[in-house]
Amino acid sequence: DLSHNRIISMTEDPGGFLWIKTYDDLLYRFDVETETFVAVPSGLDGLHEVTAQVENLHCSEDGVMWVALSGIGLISVNEDLTYNLYYGKNNPVGKDVTSIHEDSDGNIYVVSESGISMISDGTASLLSRDADVIAYAEAGESLFFLTPDQLIVVDKVSREQNKMELKVLGLSEATSITCSGGTVYVGFRDNAVASVDPDSLEISVHRTDMGRVRYLFPDPEGLLWIATERTGIWKYNPSDEGFRHYEHSSNVMSYYSDTLAIVPIMSKKLLI
Repeated sequence: DLSHNRIISMTEDPGGFLWIKTYDDLLYRFDVETETFVAVPSGLDGLHEVTAQVENLHCSEDGVMWVALSGIGLISVNEDLTYNLYYGKNNPVGKDVTSIHEDSDGNIYVVSESGISMISDGTASLLSRDADVIAYAEAGESLFFLTPDQLIVVDKVSREQNKMELKVLGLSEATSITCSGGTVYVGFRDNAVASVDPDSLEISVHRTDMGRVRYLFPDPEGLLWIATERTGIWKYNPSDEGFRHYEHSSNVMSYYSDTLAIVPIMSKKLLI
């Protein structure tokens, strides 16, 4: 029943269904009990004529699957295959969704050409018109939306916003953001990571010869692992502000660390 025999991603939701994205960017839900596929969105009631490539996919904590359809907008699909549409003239969510995020309270944030939209209890509202958000993090009562030049800080309760210009730090474009041990970290293109106090919003810049930061990964011990354009991986220890580089011996051919995952095992080691 699949449109292509090559699968590029697979996600399991809390109900045990598998969400499969094929090489041609179409989406299917697989029922492991009946061993049947449902195409999304064309397999949903009322959307039989709609076939669209899937750009982004997010499974929320309550089991709802949020699906961004290229050139169309956003839908949310429940376990019983009922759904909500979030696109159209009177909807703040744009037709080209670049990312989907969820906070600890279950609110959904969608970034599109219209800006940042918030969906709470099924109702969408426009939070910000900043459409160039590249990453998101949450710390305490604040949400952090990162653009290449700004850090947009949103209070979860009041929804008040504080936009921090990053160019004043004398750094190039920001690339990634994460939260570890109550501290927010931002990576940049030019050998730097900045730490941000979520309460005072004070920023400290930490530099070493690491290259362009690609990904930031916090671990349970409070250490920050940094994947850059160079081979190997960097570790930043906030307790002494020290960096350390890990790399295979020189007889191993060059490689890029494209993906990393922290796997919970007894020895608490980081697997790369």
